[in-house]
Amino acid sequence: MAEESSNPQQSSEAGPAPGKDEAGPGAGPMGEAGGVLGQAMFDLARVLLRKGRVEARKAASTGRLRLDLRQLLKDRDAMYTKLGRELRHLVEGGELDHPGLKRGVERIGELDRRIDDLKRELALAGEAEPDSDPEGATTAPESSAQSD
Repeated sequence: MAEESSNPQQSSEAGPAPGKDEAGPGAGPMGEAGGVLGQAMFDLARVLLRKGRVEARKAASTGRLRLDLRQLLKDRDAMYTKLGRELRHLVEGGELDHPGLKRGVERIGELDRRIDDLKRELALAGEAEPDSDPEGATTAPESSAQSD
C-alpha cells in the first residue's frame, strides 16, 4: 500500500473527468472560451425569452382588439336587422310611406313566400324541414298576407 501512495504520477493521471470544471472557469476543455460561450448562450436565451414575452403580450392585445371589433360588427349587424324588421312593420302598418321602403318590404315578402314554398316542397318530398331563419322570421307576417 505504501507503493500506491508513493507514486505521484498515478494519482495525477486519474484527475477530474474531461469537461468537469473543478479548478475554475478556465480549466475545462474549452478553457475561457467555454465560459464566455456559455454566458453568451445564457444571455441570448434571456433576450429571446424577454422578446417572446413581449410578442406574446402584443399578440394577446391584438387578439383582444380583433375580438372586440368582430363583436362590435356583429352587434351592428344585429341592430340593422332589428331596424329593418321595425321598418317593415311600420311600412306594413301604414305608419311610414316611402316608395323605396315599400319596394324593399315587398321584396322581403316575396322572398318569404318563396322560402315557404320550398319548405313545403321539401316536406312533401319527405325531407325534414331545415332550421328556420336565425332571426326567426321565415314567413311573412299576417298583415302582409291580408294586404295582398
